[in-house]
Amino acid sequence: MSGHWLGFVAATLTTVAFVPQALKTLRSRDTRGICLGMYVVFTVGLCFWLAYGSCSARGR
Repeated sequence: MSGHWLGFVAATLTTVAFVPQALKTLRSRDTRGICLGMYVVFTVGLCFWLAYGSCSARGR
């Protein structure tokens, strides 16, 4: 199996990561709050990018 699915998951997670923060900001109209969900999803997405890069570097 190729590592392309890692890239797909990484791209999806890092793009979707900002949705919780945007929704929280729109609902509360307060930009001072920090949404932990965004950072968790974004960090997981970055881990998938790292795994994808590692697989791609090995030619898988």
